[in-house]
Amino acid sequence: MHPYFSILGLRIPAYGVMMALGLLTACAVGYIRLKRNGLGWEEPLVMVAAAWATALMGAMMMYMLVTYTPGQIYHAVANGRVFDFSACGMVFYGGLIGAFPGMFIGAKLVKAETGEYLPALVPCVPLGHAFGRIGCFLGGCCYGRPTDRWYGIAFAHPASDAPVGVPLVPVQLIESLLLILLFIFMCLLAKKRRKAEIILGAYFLLYGLIRFFLEYLRFDGIRGRFGALSTSQWISLPLAALGILLIFSAKRGFFRSGGSDLP
Repeated sequence: MHPYFSILGLRIPAYGVMMALGLLTACAVGYIRLKRNGLGWEEPLVMVAAAWATALMGAMMMYMLVTYTPGQIYHAVANGRVFDFSACGMVFYGGLIGAFPGMFIGAKLVKAETGEYLPALVPCVPLGHAFGRIGCFLGGCCYGRPTDRWYGIAFAHPASDAPVGVPLVPVQLIESLLLILLFIFMCLLAKKRRKAEIILGAYFLLYGLIRFFLEYLRFDGIRGRFGALSTSQWISLPLAALGILLIFSAKRGFFRSGGSDLP
């Protein structure tokens, strides 16, 4: 674990560095994929920028909801200290949910057809996400269950959320590897299936399943739990179901052609 990088005398959180690298890498690969598909980059740039802005808000809001009680959140909002909470962390699923309103708003602004760009851009989401999970590992968050197996990794830095000196399942690295494999699969799928519904549906289905089962390997408590399942598992189930629905709706066409997909 390496929670901070020293760059030009500055102490920069490793998680933030990996998030930035993930975003830049995803944008660079997305640009290449757009070019290969004969598409311009100006319209999707507006869509991605708007989606990223609303994704950050969604990720912070989800973090607040699963970490603090309604009373704590109300007190923070009433006293103008809401960002004291939201700046402490982010939840990927909140970002994923929050990204779509921004994407459609961006498409509306530039009068773009989202279905035209999604096959090129959706595979870049798990690629950027993989960098973020490496950041989680370096920062010591989202850690796995204690284990006595050979692959257990013990964190030594007391600044992390993970228990110090206890061998843990490196679930962050496992998810990062699976996300890279998902990125490769999505790229191969996009070559054969250009329909936006199939590409987006496959991502929802496969990542929903990956996340659902990986949650059983996680041990951190700052993620919320309702009954027998974690918050992320409850979200994974309808996400996977939505993926199946999108795949089977490909012939009908969920995304309209010509202009924005918004009514």
